[in-house]
Amino acid sequence: MTKKEIRAAVERFIADETTNMSERLMAELAGISIDTFRNVFKHKTTDITPTTQIRMERALKALENGEVSIYKRRDRTRYIAYRKEAKIPLNPGLRLTLKGGQVGLKVGMRNKNCYTETTFKEELER
Repeated sequence: MTKKEIRAAVERFIADETTNMSERLMAELAGISIDTFRNVFKHKTTDITPTTQIRMERALKALENGEVSIYKRRDRTRYIAYRKEAKIPLNPGLRLTLKGGQVGLKVGMRNKNCYTETTFKEELER
């Protein structure tokens, strides 16, 4: 993934209100500090380094493929653990698409943790 694609995917992750994964957990999954995550992706004060690019790409792929899960401890703190077998979280969904100037409706199962697909708004802005 290019730096532009990673930045767009992380921006979609930050804007997603339905996810139960916080920015801290995403930074932990990627292996970067929360300060680096916020400076690079939220505040955009620093550029994406090659190391951050590789780590975020791996974290996004692990999340998309269902390799990680979020668990709660008794004290209600959350943590991430890798699963023995990947389980992709699929939800039924509708999605508007734009192909060749024609608006279409895509119906079917959708990966809940896929932030690499462009949204309809982003397709319209192109």
